[in-house]
Amino acid sequence: MRATFLLVTLLLPACSVPRFQASKIVEMEIPVAQAIRLHCKTHNGAIKVMRGDSANTVHVHAELTARGHSQGEADVRLGRIDVGVTHDGDTLRIFGEYPHAAFAGDAPTFSFTLLVPEHMALTLRSHNGGVATTGTTGPVDIETHNGAVAAMAASTSARVKTHNGAVCVLLDADDALDTQIETHNGGVLVALHGGCHGWLTAETHNGRLSLPAGAQEATVERRSMRCRIGSETTTGKLDIRSHNGAIEVQ
Repeated sequence: MRATFLLVTLLLPACSVPRFQASKIVEMEIPVAQAIRLHCKTHNGAIKVMRGDSANTVHVHAELTARGHSQGEADVRLGRIDVGVTHDGDTLRIFGEYPHAAFAGDAPTFSFTLLVPEHMALTLRSHNGGVATTGTTGPVDIETHNGAVAAMAASTSARVKTHNGAVCVLLDADDALDTQIETHNGGVLVALHGGCHGWLTAETHNGRLSLPAGAQEATVERRSMRCRIGSETTTGKLDIRSHNGAIEVQ
């Protein structure tokens, strides 16, 4: 009897996991109006942002998924979720919208692909999902708990943080660096083009460190490195932290 009781106890959590799902796609064209910043947030799902052809609108392609213990429950839940949009001063906010209490800890998935005006500043947040950007010229601020980050921008201002995931950042602008990158588990690759300049400081607990070509006033130790990139009078900063992962700057 005891063995049977233990087996049933172990199986209960597995049986409680919703196995059915329902999905839909939402497409939107959102006027930018006075917004110069874009804030996109999802708990579960990837975010991909690319430069679009329009300077006046943001195109949204969102893939929404809800789960349930039956197909009927999943379908009902899908009908209760949507893409939320608000304008808050100079910020356009796009997010997954759903009644949190009704989902009992099983958050739906919102995966976003956004085409944006190239000048927009980006703030992107996902708890479980990768984040990627390409083709924009404004500052980039990215955070995800579980997921890789790939950011390519004609800018020198970036904030990137992920707990579990690799980070790849390409910055291409003739300006002082203003960039911080942090990952707990994952390697970091940073490519600098177009005359970026600043002081690089990097630390990792477990991982290889690689200085960029042409680094000046360099100091390399077992777990850290520091050097100047470009102009002798630069006040720019590039700060990189990884607990488990290599750090390479090119």
